[in-house]
Amino acid sequence: MRLMLNTTGFMYLVTTEAEPKLDDRRIQRVERDSGKPMWVTQFCAMGPDKGGSIISVTTAGQRPEVRRGEWATPVGLEAVEWKLKDGRTGLSYKAEDINAAVSTANKARQPAA
Repeated sequence: MRLMLNTTGFMYLVTTEAEPKLDDRRIQRVERDSGKPMWVTQFCAMGPDKGGSIISVTTAGQRPEVRRGEWATPVGLEAVEWKLKDGRTGLSYKAEDINAAVSTANKARQPAA
């Protein structure tokens, strides 16, 4: 089952920059349909109330240009339920893209052009 998630009111802090999503042979995975390389970016997702959760979000295409400690927004975020043959189940997250939030703090960390 796939569920589109409403990200309104949530804040996403990048905790791990985008890394290649690897298969069990340590080769970067690609999307079946497009052949685009897949990336995993980790966030602390914080809701409008207190608390937060660490989530890993997979994207395909170009490597997301976000840095650890920056605020960003997953675009088209969806939750995907999965089940393995051995009975294990879980939830993974996929997004169309990741947009860095434009803020004074983020601009201050960017190198001068």
